[in-house]
Amino acid sequence: MNTVNITVRWLKPFLIVFMMAAIIIFADNKSGATDLTVCNSCTYKTIESAIGAASPGDTVLLAGGATFNENINITKDLTLQGGYAGCPDCIRARSTINGGGTGSVVTVSSDLVTLLSNLILTNGNSYMEGGGILMSYGSGGGTMSLINVDIHGNTSQWGGGLWVGLDASVIMEKVNIYNNTASAFGGGVRLYGGNITLIDSNIYNNAAPKGAGVYATLESGSALSLHMTSNSSIYQNNAVTGDGQGGGIYMSQGEISMTDSSQIYSNNSSSSGGGVYLDNGSLLVRNGSIHDNATSVSLSGNYGGGIFATGNSSVDLRQTLIQGNRARNGGGIYANQSNIVLYNVFVTGNNAFISNTGDGVRLINGASLTGSHNTFAHNDNELATTGRAIDVDDSSIITLSNSIIWGHSISINDSGHNVTCSDIERGYTGTGNIDMNPQFVNPADSDFRVQAISPVIDRCATGEVLDFEKEPRPIVHVHESTPYDMGADEFSIPRVGINGGACVYGTLTTAISAAEDGDTIQMAEGTYYEAIKIMDKDIIIAGGYDSTCAMPGSNNSTVNAIYHSGSVFNILRSTVTLRNLEITRGNAVEGGGVKVDTGSDVTLDNSHILLNTGSHGAGLYVNFNSITTLINGASIEYNTATVAGGGAYLSGQLVVNTWLGGINYNSAPNGGGVSILQGGSLLLDPGHVKYNAATAANGCGGGINILTGGVSAIKSSSNVLRNTAYNGAAICMDNSHVYLDNAHIHNNEASNNGGAVYMTNDSFLNSSYGYLFQNISGSNGGAVFLNGNSYLSLSRSIWYDNHSDGYGGAIYSNEGTIDINYSKFFNNMANRGGAIFQTGAAPSADVSNSLFYSNTSTSGFGGGIRSEGGLFSMTHVTLTENINGAGYSQVNTNGNVINSIAWGNDGGGFWKSTGSLDGTCNIDQSGVVGQNIDPMFVAPGVTRDYHLRSDSPAIDACATGLAYDLDEVPRPMLNSYDMGAYEYYIVYNVATAASPSEGGTVSGSGTYYSGANVTVNATPASGYVFINWSKGGSVVSLNHSYSFSATADVTMQANFSQVQSHYLITVSGNTNHGAFSGEGSYSHGSITTLTAYPNAGYAFSHWVETWDGYEGSFIVSTDETYTFTADSARYLKAVFRPKVSPGVMMLLLGE
Repeated sequence: MNTVNITVRWLKPFLIVFMMAAIIIFADNKSGATDLTVCNSCTYKTIESAIGAASPGDTVLLAGGATFNENINITKDLTLQGGYAGCPDCIRARSTINGGGTGSVVTVSSDLVTLLSNLILTNGNSYMEGGGILMSYGSGGGTMSLINVDIHGNTSQWGGGLWVGLDASVIMEKVNIYNNTASAFGGGVRLYGGNITLIDSNIYNNAAPKGAGVYATLESGSALSLHMTSNSSIYQNNAVTGDGQGGGIYMSQGEISMTDSSQIYSNNSSSSGGGVYLDNGSLLVRNGSIHDNATSVSLSGNYGGGIFATGNSSVDLRQTLIQGNRARNGGGIYANQSNIVLYNVFVTGNNAFISNTGDGVRLINGASLTGSHNTFAHNDNELATTGRAIDVDDSSIITLSNSIIWGHSISINDSGHNVTCSDIERGYTGTGNIDMNPQFVNPADSDFRVQAISPVIDRCATGEVLDFEKEPRPIVHVHESTPYDMGADEFSIPRVGINGGACVYGTLTTAISAAEDGDTIQMAEGTYYEAIKIMDKDIIIAGGYDSTCAMPGSNNSTVNAIYHSGSVFNILRSTVTLRNLEITRGNAVEGGGVKVDTGSDVTLDNSHILLNTGSHGAGLYVNFNSITTLINGASIEYNTATVAGGGAYLSGQLVVNTWLGGINYNSAPNGGGVSILQGGSLLLDPGHVKYNAATAANGCGGGINILTGGVSAIKSSSNVLRNTAYNGAAICMDNSHVYLDNAHIHNNEASNNGGAVYMTNDSFLNSSYGYLFQNISGSNGGAVFLNGNSYLSLSRSIWYDNHSDGYGGAIYSNEGTIDINYSKFFNNMANRGGAIFQTGAAPSADVSNSLFYSNTSTSGFGGGIRSEGGLFSMTHVTLTENINGAGYSQVNTNGNVINSIAWGNDGGGFWKSTGSLDGTCNIDQSGVVGQNIDPMFVAPGVTRDYHLRSDSPAIDACATGLAYDLDEVPRPMLNSYDMGAYEYYIVYNVATAASPSEGGTVSGSGTYYSGANVTVNATPASGYVFINWSKGGSVVSLNHSYSFSATADVTMQANFSQVQSHYLITVSGNTNHGAFSGEGSYSHGSITTLTAYPNAGYAFSHWVETWDGYEGSFIVSTDETYTFTADSARYLKAVFRPKVSPGVMMLLLGE
């Protein structure tokens, strides 16, 4: 595996907040501050004079490259900034302050906010505290930031480089503290109850009897801490005089934390704690190393080459290397009455060089070692195999799992400890333990990862989610039931490449970390047991490649998060395409499969989100300001949410643009398929939502649940089908909007209301070319249930075969508003209102140009429509052959019927019990609002053709009406408006043909209403020219495009002529009336000119053209000279007329 930096996520935010707080405090203090410069030509020649003149919050700028031989005292909030290049003798380089071997170089009073940058502090010599910097002596407190500062060559009794007082804090970035000496404590740094943070900083080559690098003790109950991050190091410090302790760090009653590849190495002490000496303190390491530290050979009490922990100390190491440390006893770690916690740690090559006790770890006096996934290997001098890995006395305990202990003469010196699922050389009693060579890669080179043949692979049923390199566990190779490897490193083989290259990465996580914007990550086929986080990247992740990672394979790759917590993919502020993947077994509060967080654009391309769980959006969670698109058969299937959105939960946008795939077989208490919140939207264009279930006892929205402000548009023959719920099996709407455009909502089933759609609280459903059919409700509204001032608008829709056990086979409206036009309702069934049932104090319905037939009321109340309150208006409506009830019946309703027909229904036409029912120009079999007369439908009954016959009394019966009928035929077609949904009209068939057939293409054929304008067009094929349009042997037009009115069935023929090299132009005329010229053979495309010469007493009238085999002629010119381009043979005639004198003309006009 490639090394990956490991981050403790709680520490970085702390550091950022801490630094920002310091900056903000300092900025507040600088309100109205000024800059004071110090240089040979400046007002201030010394730093002390500038500081004396400065006000709190001011900045003192020091000449860059200059050396100032001073001892500085800071008694106010101040910035001291070196490297100033704005004066004549200044350069852009750090400034040096030389203490002259007397006193501290810089002294900072208590409780101040200071910033020192671009400085070198040297040659301080304090006989007491802080040779380089003395901070917050006395009452303590304050914050100091050091940036790009070197502190070296200073001496003192305590804190050769830096002394930090009570409750004071120092933040160091790019700081080096080196070659300093303390005669007592803290060669580099002395923390007297203070705190320091190292960011990309180093403490090295310092010397003191105790705590050569850092000496830290709790004083007067103050906070005490040392934080190392961003590759900071403490190294080559020496506590080798007297009974030296803590070569790198001496910490008493405080906390040390290390992250981001920070290191403690090559430090030395004459007594205990070559790297770290811990007394009643704590050490936390996340992705760090403690290596090659040592205690002296000469003293008998030198314990803990890497770490010495005593006095109830706590050591917690994760993803850490403990290697090459040396001590008399406990080469790597020595714990006396202290607790050691190790996870994913390598303890290798450490040496207890004299006693040979605990080369790796030594536990005494009630100490404990707890951990998992660790590798203890070859702990002995020069990686020999004669050492002792772990030595423990009778009072100490070990709890260890999933680990490897190999390459020692003794693995654990004592039996009876809780060691499980581990590879222990020479064996150890415990569940799942083995004694088999782990097959390290290269022990001689300290490479204690395992090879592919290792027996420790896939050995343990449970384990940690990350390995030593912070790569995901487990990686299953052989046994899915025991997928975790023993040891610190999870074995992997390269099976992920980038941009067509070979397989390089063992996990998808490491490949994503290495990828740059625009890269394509290519995954070999197989299963990746990972939980993926993507942040601020623009990448494509493509599965389904062969073992080379370069050529497509035959199956999708699978990303399975069953062994991890959280989403399979968690994507933030990124543009990501997920292609050819199976995304499964995630479990998260938001988005078990994929969480698309704020500012992201994710495309699922032939990828499938399946079998995930979670609270909200078990399959997919799309946050606000984000979008997800499904293409090429992508699907969200078989996911289960415990709260809402089994398939998807949307505060952002989801676009389904694939005929295959879709959102299917998901479940949740509400919104089995999709839940949409305010700001969220779902577009199916096309896409399908099917076989989903809202599982709560009162669950709403088996397919889609839309809450306040949510929107869905369902288009392009999309289907929402076979979903189930208590209310709204297909769609549940609460103060939301849905738009259907050529959508199919069918075969859904609600146990209560709204077999397809449940609407409440001012919801709005607009259906244009919507098809709702074969939906079922156990109570009301077989297709749609309207409640609470909701609005339903239907246009050009067909609703049929819907069934309700209660009221409203297709539509149930309680206080709703219905607007229906150009629509059909048939074969719907309910107890009341076979198609529509309306009730409430003030509902309203307006139905026009619509047809209701063969709907059924099982109780006999409204075979077609039943209204029990409010307003109900019908215009140009046909209700016919509805079963077991009137076409329309009402109670307590104000009804109005205009230009409509109710005929052939079982229980009458328009029927009123109470309320008012007014009508104008209707046919009503009940005779209530119109004539009781047969409307003469074309073919009622089986054929179900309810257009009007030519002898219908409904034709031309009404003085006013709507502009179009149900077929969108213009009204009126004759003299006045017809009754019913259909206007009577005559249609004619217009056919087009080409002669010869290969001569060109024609258009404009079709069926046209009588009198409609028809335009036919002719386009010659290559090698042909258009001649004319003819009808029944007569030429009707010489234009390519010809328009006429439809008055009969007709066939229009476009005549073409094949291009030839020459054409014969034939000219004729009455030679008694005149002469003419221009006849002859002309080459294709040549200019042809005909000229007419009238005889005396005659004038030229026009040129006329005729065609062999066709009747009719056309005047082509009225000029004596007619010029045209030769592109076909032509027959032209010059026509002359007699001249008439004025007197004769007047006589002719008089007659």
